[in-house]
Amino acid sequence: MSKLVAVGETPLALAPSETDRLEHARDLGLRADGTESNVAVAASRLGAAATWVSRLPDTPLGRRVVSELREHGLNTAVDWVDDGRQGLAFSEPGRTPREGAVIEDRTGAAMAEAEANALPRAPIEHAETLFVAGSTPALSETARRTARSLYRHFEGTRVLDLDYRPGLWSVEAAREYFTDVLDAVDVLIARERDVERVLGESGSAREVVHAVAAGHDLDSVVITCADGSAAARVDNVVHEVAAVEADVANPAGDHEAFTGAVLAARLDGEPMDAALDRGAAGAALARTLDGPIPAVSAGEVQRLVDEQSSGGR
Repeated sequence: MSKLVAVGETPLALAPSETDRLEHARDLGLRADGTESNVAVAASRLGAAATWVSRLPDTPLGRRVVSELREHGLNTAVDWVDDGRQGLAFSEPGRTPREGAVIEDRTGAAMAEAEANALPRAPIEHAETLFVAGSTPALSETARRTARSLYRHFEGTRVLDLDYRPGLWSVEAAREYFTDVLDAVDVLIARERDVERVLGESGSAREVVHAVAAGHDLDSVVITCADGSAAARVDNVVHEVAAVEADVANPAGDHEAFTGAVLAARLDGEPMDAALDRGAAGAALARTLDGPIPAVSAGEVQRLVDEQSSGGR
């Protein structure tokens, strides 16, 4: 059985080329792009037994999501339904000085109406670690209730990623929900910008992990920064890791690669400082790829970790 179960929605992401705009584009690329599934793919590719659990419409679009995830070797457990729709996300890449844009088209997505007791139970009941990202409870009140129930009844390690998406809900709604549910969470993982927006904590990464862990009585807090560095507080001890240099093709997927690598390392018994090293290496590799799914490999990550270590880190 899987050690890691990631529960959440995976929309299909559609985007034109970097030099085109949505309103003029004739061709759009199509990718599966969900935070939970991206994290599970990364963890699975790095050796963790992982399963993605979701609710999807039994349509060509729903099946398209599963087929892409399975191409990466990820186990999937889906509640297939005739009602609901496949969530979509349209994105327009930005190039300086033109800003990018994201249009979330996920209202009525099948996962938005998923009840906890209707999801495939075996992967959830037998896993050691549960992972849910904030973009899933953002879908609806039902999704919020389902995520809350999963956290409160799961008997293993419960991991939450803030994953704040302004196109899905307001800062105020997100803050209210997370404030309510964090007492049922063991590990919080978040982007630095999301912590500032939603929880109102700013400063150095070291200061932020201290403040969030103490303020919400969390066992572990992990923060990733825009420059590729990260920090974590575990049992009152702070660990930090510098960014690994990369020739950036696309930053999409780097946070999920980092998270998947950290979770895989922790499930393998690695201490947090070693897990952060693997996370930073995974994130760097993901930034060299064109696409949101972090198709990194264990050998590549180990090579980068060894190179960073031999370089005096």
